[in-house]
Parts: sequence; structure tokens; C-alpha cells
Amino acid sequence: MLTTARHGWPTNERTDPTGTSVEAVPPSTLSTLDANAWTEHLKTACVHGQLSRTVRAEVLRHTAAGQMSLRDMRIVLLVADGDQVWAPAREAVMAAAATDAATVRNLLILHVQLEMWPPLAVLDTPDGAQARIGQPGHEVTGPVRRGPNRQHAREAAQISLLAHLAGATDPFGAGGLPAPCRELTGRGGLGMDAFEALLDEDITLPVPRPLLLKDLLGRAERGQFQHRHMYELLFTASGPGWHRARTAMLDVVAQRSGYAAALLAMRSKAFQGPLFAYDESRDDGAEHPHVITAWIETGGGVVRGNQCRARGRRAGRHRAAVSLLSELTGLAEPEVRLPDELEKDKPATTQNGRPATSGGDDRKRTNALMDLNQLKMDEEITKPEWAYESVGTVQKPRFSCTGSCEVRGWAVRADGRGRNKSDARMAAAEALLDHVRQSRTEAGGPLTEPPAAAGTSNATAPQSVKEAELEAAPADAHTVPVQRAAPTAHLSAASAVGEAVASGCALTLIGPAPGRAACLLLYRDDGAAMPPAALPVPLAEAVHELALARGSEARRAQVAGWALPVPFAVGTLIATDESAAGMHPSAAAWARVLRFGLELVADGLVHPAVGDDGTGVWRPGPLAGAHRTMLDGLVEHLPPHAHCELLPANDPTALRITSPDEAVDTVLTTLADTLVATPGVPALFGTHPFTTPAQHLPPAAAAVGGRP
Repeated sequence: MLTTARHGWPTNERTDPTGTSVEAVPPSTLSTLDANAWTEHLKTACVHGQLSRTVRAEVLRHTAAGQMSLRDMRIVLLVADGDQVWAPAREAVMAAAATDAATVRNLLILHVQLEMWPPLAVLDTPDGAQARIGQPGHEVTGPVRRGPNRQHAREAAQISLLAHLAGATDPFGAGGLPAPCRELTGRGGLGMDAFEALLDEDITLPVPRPLLLKDLLGRAERGQFQHRHMYELLFTASGPGWHRARTAMLDVVAQRSGYAAALLAMRSKAFQGPLFAYDESRDDGAEHPHVITAWIETGGGVVRGNQCRARGRRAGRHRAAVSLLSELTGLAEPEVRLPDELEKDKPATTQNGRPATSGGDDRKRTNALMDLNQLKMDEEITKPEWAYESVGTVQKPRFSCTGSCEVRGWAVRADGRGRNKSDARMAAAEALLDHVRQSRTEAGGPLTEPPAAAGTSNATAPQSVKEAELEAAPADAHTVPVQRAAPTAHLSAASAVGEAVASGCALTLIGPAPGRAACLLLYRDDGAAMPPAALPVPLAEAVHELALARGSEARRAQVAGWALPVPFAVGTLIATDESAAGMHPSAAAWARVLRFGLELVADGLVHPAVGDDGTGVWRPGPLAGAHRTMLDGLVEHLPPHAHCELLPANDPTALRITSPDEAVDTVLTTLADTLVATPGVPALFGTHPFTTPAQHLPPAAAAVGGRP
């Protein structure tokens, strides 16, 4: 039915089976949407069954231009309903995906992760291979496919499974299997996208629609929830119509160790005050010696749960957290049916995070790695992760190690260096442990403020966000702690960066710090985590605190992204089409900066200078005429997302970022220094000033300097 939308433009609007009426974005604006906005609009159209001609035409245009990301392909093939008006778009997307077996596999893996299903299974058979996907009890198995070898058979099986799920043409033949019903494509209820859309729409209503309530109860039986779903049901939903679903959700939390603590950490973060803590004592003569009470400080005072006893400390903490949750939500406290087993005696932790010792000559000595492992066993931090990089030469090997973990949802990281990987890891562990201690106010106590990520200080001059036409805005109340997904997609470094850039990821500068060169961070501008991938060298996972633009305002956010060295970014970014619709403005801006930097080096417009740390560097310049005009234009048009790393500020409410001219200068200098002072220069010219990277200069050379 052709109707006129609220904004006045004609839309082909219809009411979807959930009872929700959806309006389209004006057709004239669809082609101007960035990658994230386009994906969200496409998702809304598919979830609500809005089969507008304009959306279908835009899907075909994106597909022909090679601009459909994995998220977009998944939405068209596996989220949209089976209406025949989608057939041309569905067939076009399926044909594009089938040309690359890796794309099909990554698409299926992404779908599995978002739907919270078991992993994709590829089964070898006597005749070939089959692929299987779906929720237990509702699995869908594709046809048997053959190939010249096992690998080709497996790839063909996955392509056929995707076509079977999408109801699209299978390039390897029908295989005797009819297209599945849309309601039976691997799940027993609503898909995750439809579920989240209905939950967001109904969460503030006194009663959820019956379709949503049925799916909520089914997901409670399967435990198929993310933390943010749990939080919204327990703390946002209200009214008698939600009582059954909220009670079922609290029982789900009670039967999963650690879930209650994570939700309480999120709740205390919403209060913008100290996080929850435990009061603990020990009754050594009792059968259940651990006596624990959980409490949280809210705007109306301190709220305490019931006192809980347990044989093991971990079980006691979980029971206490569940009791506090029931007190905060006004729900009956559920029975915790998890095992309560005796634990081996472990040294108690002191307020600074070190294991306590009994004194004397026989006390056990520990190091930073042991202390971090102890904190992990006590569930104070997540498992520390380590990434290594060779920063020395063959004659003088040196290694850099970056350690990272999370403290109740806040990400912290630190760097260390050493002659070998073991020494570098120990140095990083000591620095990381210091940051963890600063994050804790008392034993078992969480953060009072998010800690600054180690080693993120920038040597360039800061600029307030207000100066960059951004004003501080309150942080989102429902910020989910960082959750790391298991690596899944195995891509080359160039392919991973190219896919992320093509899908609309933003790119910002992370300034240099002691022991770490400047780098670029690929991230999603909405603050969400990057898609799971097994990152090859030189890419690395990184968490930094950024000022994310939101209209004319900005918010502080801990963002998980991919760090890539500036020289490595050159090959990928300069080959991109800056006018592509899906490319983020920040990535396009840095592509222009890097291309300009290459031109300066090729023209010989570089000169030796002294860096801020007293070492020799090569800078671009001197610049005049057209080169100066080009540089000024690059600085003027650098978007906020391209230089939004937060810097220390005297005022805790102020958001300070690197100025555009300093950001551009940092990247141009890093690029020039890398391309000029290469490892082969000393072999040709000897070890003289400005011939090796980060070279300490003699006093006679200290007078050399300059800026572009």
C-alpha cells in the first residue's frame, strides 16, 4: 500500500507481523548514508518487512559496486523475510558472496555469533562434505558437496548451506533440498535482530507484546542472552506484564557464575559512583566457612543483599551478588544451583592487589605475573592478554610487549620492553599490575573512575574538544563492559584492514608514548566492538579512551579496535576509493594525508630534525606554495573522528583531544622517518646521525630541527 510518511515523502509502507509500522528514510538520502547508517537502515527495513523499492534498488547498487559489508550481506540473506519482492536483491547478494569462499564462511560465522548459536560445523562424508548451522534442536544441514579435494568440498558445502538458508539459487545445484521455511532457518523463535528491535520498542511499556514475551521465556530456557539484554530486563523493564520474564531472567543469572557480578558492575556504573563490593569474613569451624555480603552505593544510600554462606569463596561471592540483585530489582531471590565446592587455600589479597604473606623467612615470593594470575583467579580481572613486537635489530634484539585486561568492565593496558620476550612480558606485567592497583580502592573493591590506558599519553599539544566544536556530553548509562569474542575470521592483515575500511570503520590517530610509536586505530564510530577476527601481524587488538562525536556534542568511551602501524596503513589506504559511499570520512582523510606524505618523500621534501625525546627524526618540509596550501587543506578538513584520542586534562569533566595540525604532523613525520631512515641505510652510509630510527644525537647535531 502506497502511503505518505510522517515526513511527507511517499513510501511503500506496510505493517510487519509484529504489529510495528515502519517509515522509510527519504529515497534521496539513502545514497548519502555512511556505512553504519546504511546498515542500520537496512536492518530496520528487513526486520520490519518494509519492502520499499528504494531500499531494494540501493541494495543492488551497493552489491554492484562491491560495497556490501558482511553485516549487510547477512541482513539481506539471513534476516530479511522470504517475500518474493526481495528475490532480485537476494540473488544478487548471494551471487556476489559465492564468488569468495572466505566471504561465505565469515558470513556464516558472523551469523552464528550474533545469534549465539554453537559454532558452524563442516562434516566430512564419504561422498564429500556437508555444513550444519543452527540452534540445538533446530539445526539446518546443507546438501553434500564434492570437490577435487577436501578443502574445495568443504567450501562448496558452506556456499550451498548459505544459499539453502537464504532461499537463493545454489551455484552448485539444488541438491534435492527445498528452500527452508523462513521460520525454521536454524532457530526456534525470533532471530536476534528482530528480538532486539522488539525489546528496544517494548522495554518502556508496562506490558510486552505476546510474541516478545514468548521469545523471552524461550531464550531464558536456553540462556540465549547478552549482558545488555539482562540489564534492560532487570533494571529498565517494569510493570506486572514483565514480571514473569524478569523472574526467569534472574534465575538465568543465578545459574551462571560471574553474571551477577557483571550486571552489578554495570548498575553501579549507571549510578556514577563507587562500584559494588563485598564484606567478607571466615568462620573456620563451620561447614560453610565463607560469610559474604554484597553491597552497592546508590543515589539513595547503600543497598545490601542477604548474608550468604558457602564452602567456597567464589560460590559465596556469586550467591551474595545474586542476593543483592534480587534486592535491587524487587524480585524474589532465586535458588543458586551451582556447585559449592571447597577451594584450595589461596593467599588473601591486600588492598593494593598483592597477595598477603604471613611473614617470616619461608613466605612465598611472587612476581607481577603471579600477582596478575592470582587476581584473575579471584575474579578481580579478566585473563591478561599479551602481544609482542620486535623493535630491535639483528645485532641488538629488543622486544616490546603490550599487556591488557579488564577490571570490572574497564580496559587497562601497559607496555614493556626487554632483551627477549620473557623480559618484555615481565616489564609489561609490572606496569599493568600498577594500573590494576590504581583501579581498586580496597580489597575486592572496584573502580571509582575508569583508569587511563597505560602508555596513551601523547607528546603533541592537546586541544579541548570545545575548541574542535565539540561539547562534553554525559556518558551513556548502559555501557556494556568490554567483551572479547573468540577469534574466528582468518584474514591477511591487508584484507582485514581493507574489509574494515570498506565496511565504514573509522580511523583515528593514537599518539606516541614511551616505548610505543604513533599508530592508527580502526574502530566503529558508535563505540561498539570490532567484528571478531584472528588478527595477523602487525595488527593488534587495542583499547583506548576516545571522545566520540555525537552531533555537536561528544561522549567519553572506552573503545576496542585494531591498532595498525602508520607505515603499514599506507599500502591499504592509498589504494582505496575515497569517494566510495561506505568509506568513513576519517579513513578517507587519513588516506589523503598518507598520499600527500608519499609525494613529499618522493619530491625530496624532508629534512633531519630533533624529536621531542631528543632523538633524530626526519620531518617533511620545508613546504611552500602548493605544498603548503595542500597541507593547510588537509588540516582544515580533518574530521573529529580522525583525532579523537582523549588526553589528560586538569578538569575531569573536560574532553581534550589532539589538535588537527599536530595530528597531521605526527603522521607525516612518522611516515617520513620510516621511509628515509630504513634499516639498510647504515649499511650504505655507515652509522651517522639520522641514519637509524630513534637514534640519540651527539650535541653537535642537536641544533638541527624544524617543522613543516
